[in-house]
Amino acid sequence: MGGFPGFDSVFMVPIRNPEPMDLRSDASVYVVSGAFAIAVFVVAMALLLSLTTVELGDGTVATFTVGFLLFMAVYFVAMAIYRGIDARERL
Repeated sequence: MGGFPGFDSVFMVPIRNPEPMDLRSDASVYVVSGAFAIAVFVVAMALLLSLTTVELGDGTVATFTVGFLLFMAVYFVAMAIYRGIDARERL
């Protein structure tokens, strides 16, 4: 895949053996809150679609869904960057 041997190709930090995520760390709180936001969105969309006449193909629902997915993508990319910075500070 390219890059430098022994270094992470994204953050250019030395590759170490992966450590399990500490459940008390900031990153685990971010993962849980992101998963909770996704669960709330899925339940809300299911209720909206089942209890109203709104359809999944409507422009508003599709636009809202795309916006939410973009927001969550940025959220998890920011978390990955945060973990990369945190890994560099431990060196």
